[in-house]
Amino acid sequence: MKGFLRMFPIESFKNALLKFVEILNRQEIPFHLTGGITGVAYGEPRLTQDIDIVIQNATSVAKLDVYPREMIEGELSRSQELEIFESVRLPIASRLDAAVSKLIWSSKGSHKSRRDFRQIFIRSSEAENERVREMANKLGLENLLDEVIAESDEITG
Repeated sequence: MKGFLRMFPIESFKNALLKFVEILNRQEIPFHLTGGITGVAYGEPRLTQDIDIVIQNATSVAKLDVYPREMIEGELSRSQELEIFESVRLPIASRLDAAVSKLIWSSKGSHKSRRDFRQIFIRSSEAENERVREMANKLGLENLLDEVIAESDEITG
């Protein structure tokens, strides 16, 4: 099966996966790969853009998505530290990067990201939204931005 996986860029995925696997092994956490990689392993080679991992967690079930690279250039340098859980502060994507990321995922067909984007956008300042528009224009997503903003969050039918 050597070389069966095609990813872009493959070295980023390989390095991130091997580091993560090392942590799981060191903590003796059972895991396996799943998702698109199984189609590649058991079917035919194809391009996949992520690696899905199932881990055993004795206390609860959790799914973690790990991205081995920035989706938006410079996003890690713009992180904000916020209290995510009581007394636990962690770095989180800036409002700008979160909005643009949701718009990118919307362009890939994520309906949850469309709603997330709208909610971030309507709760942002005019200046923040102007920056989102600038980044959307650079990414060729300005029409999608307007389309998603115009949608309703109400369920119809």
